[in-house]
Amino acid sequence: MGRTLLVSDRRWSWRDWTREHLAGRDLVVLDPSCTDFGPATRLLLVRVGKVAEWAHIGSPDPLHDPVALVAGASRLLALAGDDALVQLFPWRWSPLGRHIALQLAQTCGLDSVLVPVGSGLENQPWPVGAEAVELTESFPPMVQEAQRRAQWIDLLEKAERHGVDLASASLVGSRLGSGVPVAIGMEGAYAEACGGTLLMVTDTPLGDAEVARAMDLAHAHRSQVVSPSAYVGLVCSLAHQDGSDFGLGVVDSLDFGRKVAHIRALAVAPAPVRILKLGTVRIDAVGKEIEDLKPWAV
Repeated sequence: MGRTLLVSDRRWSWRDWTREHLAGRDLVVLDPSCTDFGPATRLLLVRVGKVAEWAHIGSPDPLHDPVALVAGASRLLALAGDDALVQLFPWRWSPLGRHIALQLAQTCGLDSVLVPVGSGLENQPWPVGAEAVELTESFPPMVQEAQRRAQWIDLLEKAERHGVDLASASLVGSRLGSGVPVAIGMEGAYAEACGGTLLMVTDTPLGDAEVARAMDLAHAHRSQVVSPSAYVGLVCSLAHQDGSDFGLGVVDSLDFGRKVAHIRALAVAPAPVRILKLGTVRIDAVGKEIEDLKPWAV
């Protein structure tokens, strides 16, 4: 028995179907909005009912960071059994959504593709012919949001506090950490230059003359100013040097003076963090998703 790809849009749910048909096989969940096995924003490899491995996406929206989606899917698929069920993210009738869904399907090593009856998805150019099956309807969006919030509340209650040394750990997933630190002569401001763009993290109001001077010092021709508070509440992941994730968390604050990121995460402290992956969705103190930032906004 080979791998089976499960495809549907947001009208249907695979939850009941997989419970009935999993039969000991691995389940690869390529839907970062899924909360059946814990907090959202991750891709999952579920084995014997438990999360065996996961990959950080940083947003419940699968297309918010297509690179992270494809990279995470590739890693988990390589670890999954040859007869795994692979649950794709909810189908979107858009060029990008269709393209990525079909590309992922071609990398799965599929034996079969299943779609809901009446969806019309069997007409897409899957690597193998699709079969239509009866599925239950998904919960309403309000219920799905409440489920995600409940999982975030649980994470915040169980998480341990970590101080991640930014001098030894790398930041990925954000504009911050992508460049080279530069001195711009502004007290309390942290700045990086990357590809001709100067990123300044400060709460101090900056006038045009101050920004122009800082850009001259950094030899930059574009600038971006971000408040330190923009990082508070961002979903994040603690990761090893090889990029494997081991602790989902939320940013409490970034201390640029001491070069420490204060994180609450589901990992035993102190943890050997070599990479801190920042997501784009922000969680408030009561588990509500308050915004999903554009990629590279902070």
